[in-house]
Amino acid sequence: MDLVALAAAVCERYYAEFADEDAVYGDVGRLWCQHDLQHLLNWAALEVAGGGPLGPEVAWLARVLEARRFPILRLAWSLDLGADVVLDELGEGAAPMAEALRGAARMIRVRGTFLED
Repeated sequence: MDLVALAAAVCERYYAEFADEDAVYGDVGRLWCQHDLQHLLNWAALEVAGGGPLGPEVAWLARVLEARRFPILRLAWSLDLGADVVLDELGEGAAPMAEALRGAARMIRVRGTFLED
């Protein structure tokens, strides 16, 4: 699995949805998008392989992003986009990984904030 290529594809879709990100974060924002998505995709793959749950890792990243005033629902959106890319690029065999990503997106939407932890 090429995490770099998958993360790049997710970032392309993300920036197509949120064109305002360039004005707010500049070029470094795209680099962070790629970096964070590589980790998110890796954590989802590890969860499916039995390497540990995705939720705590996503909660940690959510706390970091919230502390930096990043709109947390955009993290949920990026996780859903990640699930779409995983299915588009890897096929139905990657459905468990896609569902792990969607579950993490749901967790973010339900909780709404992570700074209280």
